[in-house]
Amino acid sequence: MKKKTIQEFSKIYYSVFLGVYIEWETERILTALRSLSFPFNIKRKETPFYLKKQLGAMNTDKLILENGDNEVMFNYILKHYWDFIPVRKPHTIYSSAFFEKLKHFVGLLASTNEAEAKQAINRLLTKAVCNEESYKLIIQLLDKLLNDKTALTRNENLGIHLLEQAASSYLFSNEEKKGYEKKKTLIELNKVGTTANGLLLEAPNKEELRLSQIHSEYTILYFFDPTNDACKQNTIFLQHNPFIGLALAEKKLKILAVYTKSNYEAWHRWAVSETNWTHGWDKNNAIKNKNLYDLSTLPTLYLLDKNKKVLMKECNTEQLNSFFEKFR
Repeated sequence: MKKKTIQEFSKIYYSVFLGVYIEWETERILTALRSLSFPFNIKRKETPFYLKKQLGAMNTDKLILENGDNEVMFNYILKHYWDFIPVRKPHTIYSSAFFEKLKHFVGLLASTNEAEAKQAINRLLTKAVCNEESYKLIIQLLDKLLNDKTALTRNENLGIHLLEQAASSYLFSNEEKKGYEKKKTLIELNKVGTTANGLLLEAPNKEELRLSQIHSEYTILYFFDPTNDACKQNTIFLQHNPFIGLALAEKKLKILAVYTKSNYEAWHRWAVSETNWTHGWDKNNAIKNKNLYDLSTLPTLYLLDKNKKVLMKECNTEQLNSFFEKFR
């Protein structure tokens, strides 16, 4: 049998030692926790299904919360979520397993309060800050999960916090920082609970049309392009949804469809054919030039109340369906 070199033996010894040490350290921490007067009991039992994925690769896979405060447990998990994971190494971040774990992490953020969630994001970024590539990759992935309009994990407040961290980091160039600041400015537009920015449009009959002229208990503000496939799907939904149709029939709802592109003829043909809606064209491209709304993707939907306060921002058809179902 070939004799092992000192270097090979050292590697084996280190791997075994590290594994044993982690197991020992985990048991020591659990023993200490059991001895403390926490508002919950921690026992080494099977993880409940609703926590199993969030726990991921942590050595807390056998922790279970019994008759206690979920927020305390979630905060503990968040604090130790990235223990023993080398996030400062780029090859870790490039792995698909890391992205799955990051999605679980972002899902867990929604289970705690905003302050704790922001601290958890900061802890992850701090662990990676010593490697520029890793740090930037994590920022990009979190940006996708928190700020992408189509992401189920989207969270406006946490997304803004992330962009603030990126814009203030010495690892990004001035040009990159400006990009993050611009994105942050767009996301902060027309937040839920605020009054929607006013609009000055041109109606199909060439007359001026303002958002403030729309008088209704509710207004769906629909930024769209009649030639866009995704917009066509949304249009079909708005035209044929029974709950929205009922709200329109009972005069509780109006739909303002706003066109922002340059193909006037295509828009005008569409506008005169759909008589149940109000139509407007952003002829002078004021929405983009004045940064009134974030229209980086189309279609974009807003739901406003009678005072033009934002009830839903960049919502989807399922959310609108749930809201107007109450009118049946």
